[in-house]
Amino acid sequence: MIKSIYDNRWQHTQFVKHFHGNFNGFLSQQLKDSKKDTIAAGMGIRLLRINQWDCPKTREELKDMIDSIPDPGVEYDYLVLDNDKPNKANEKIKEIKRKRYLEYKNSRRKE
Repeated sequence: MIKSIYDNRWQHTQFVKHFHGNFNGFLSQQLKDSKKDTIAAGMGIRLLRINQWDCPKTREELKDMIDSIPDPGVEYDYLVLDNDKPNKANEKIKEIKRKRYLEYKNSRRKE
């Protein structure tokens, strides 16, 4: 199975105060991206990350990008996904992001 992720935002490759808050937030984002890569490989998913600078312009370029991804060496296993378990860390992150977004949105209205 192949999964593509279009990382079209700067926050995946460099510090952006609006998204990260501080440099530790940026490092945390990179750690999450790295974990996602590791988990995908462990599940048999060939993960293709495309950033805004490397977007393929033709089907052939996209095919070459896909073909360049090494096979993770395991079969895809959809049964490992257990979405019923609550994840307090993810809920906290969502809450923080929601708060930052509302603060940003409200500050834009005042301008």
